[in-house]
Amino acid sequence: MGIHPIDVQAVPVDILTCAAQKWLLGPWGAGFIYARKGLIPSLAPTVASWLGYAESDDLTRLTSYAGEYRPNARRFEISGHALQDLVGYTSSANLLLELGIAAVSAHVRSIHAPVVEAARKKGIPLATPQDGRSAGTLAFKPTDPVAAHARLREGGVHCSVREGVVRLSPHCYNTMEEMEKVASLL
Repeated sequence: MGIHPIDVQAVPVDILTCAAQKWLLGPWGAGFIYARKGLIPSLAPTVASWLGYAESDDLTRLTSYAGEYRPNARRFEISGHALQDLVGYTSSANLLLELGIAAVSAHVRSIHAPVVEAARKKGIPLATPQDGRSAGTLAFKPTDPVAAHARLREGGVHCSVREGVVRLSPHCYNTMEEMEKVASLL
């Protein structure tokens, strides 16, 4: 989510959950759940909350849990909302929609190119699939990942070492020049 277009009707998807941090550029603690509309009535919440009941709009009966669940996804609401997270997430989602997810995806793929080419020229194996199955991450496996990570960090590159690979997570805000710098530091 946030890096590649996903059509929940074409796939098809019954339920999709996603945290807002990282690729959706939102704050920690925000996120969403999508449930196919026709599936919602058959799903019962596992946690009872007054917000999930149809009667909860009647504030004179806040403790009446005897009714029916709401007919929509609001049946899964469990408490008040962290409005600051929703504001941050909404702003991030609007930015991504303004940029266009397809454009973000194309941009990220294009800025991978200098690092992919440099890794291939230097015989550094790529850990990230290059057949379209990857997210926006770009991971490679140098002979000494810890030393490569240190060199990149000294050069001002934000990256991590995970499971023996150096991992980059470029997004819409990264530039070709930044990725060319990564390539030169390899």
